[in-house]
Amino acid sequence: MPVAALRLAASATIVVLTLAAPAAAQQQPTPAPNTTVAATTTTIPAGCSAPMALSAEFVGKVVAGDARVARFQVLEVRQGTLPGTTVDVDYGDNDDRRFVQQDKTYLVAVALDPESTRLVSKVRTPRAEAKGCAPYDPIYTNNANGSHIDSSVLSGLDGKWGDMAMAFLIPTGAVFAVLLGLVILKHTFLLTGRGVRYARARHRSRPSPPAGRPPRAGGRPPVRRTRTHSAPPSPG
Repeated sequence: MPVAALRLAASATIVVLTLAAPAAAQQQPTPAPNTTVAATTTTIPAGCSAPMALSAEFVGKVVAGDARVARFQVLEVRQGTLPGTTVDVDYGDNDDRRFVQQDKTYLVAVALDPESTRLVSKVRTPRAEAKGCAPYDPIYTNNANGSHIDSSVLSGLDGKWGDMAMAFLIPTGAVFAVLLGLVILKHTFLLTGRGVRYARARHRSRPSPPAGRPPRAGGRPPVRRTRTHSAPPSPG
C-alpha cells in the first residue's frame, strides 16, 4: 500500500507540472519590436522649393538638338534607368540650352516632367530660387568631371571667337571702305574743280595774238616794225 500510494502521488505531481508549463510559457512578456527608422529625407531650407525627383544620372555626349532640347548619346548610366541609348533633355524652362555645347560630354542628372513627360535638367539655379538652394536640388547638368558648367556672359562664345571676329570685322571693313571711297571721291572733285579753275585762269592770263595775217606755214614769222618819229633834215 505505501508503495502504491507513493507511485500514485508521483504520477499526480507529473500531470500537474505538465499542465502548468504551457500556462507559464504563455504568461512570459514578449519583447517590444524595434520601431526606430533611419531618416531618409533632407530638410529643405525655408524659401527653397521642393526639387523634382531624380529619374536618372548618366554621362552623355551632345550629338544634336535645337534652341531648347539637347540630344545626348548615353555613354554610361550611373543611376536610374533611361528609355534608350539616345535621349532628349529639355533645358527650356531655365533657358540653359546655350551652355550645353555640341560634341561635348557632360554628367547629366534628369527628372521626368509630369506635365510634358520629357526629361528635364538645368545648368544654372532658377531665377526664383536662392543660390543656397542649389545643394538641395540634384537635377543639374555638369561637366563630365562633375565641375559646374561656366554660365557667364561670354561662356556662350566658347569656340566661336573666330565667327564673332568675322561678324564684327566684315561690317566694319565694309563701312570703312565706303567712307574711304567717299573721301577719295570728295578730294577728286575738289582737285578736278581746282584744276579747271586754274586752267581757266591761266588761259585768261595769256596775251592775245597781234592783229594781221597769220604767219605762213613753215615760213619765218613777220618782223614787227615800229614807226619812229625822226626830225626833218635841217636845211644846208
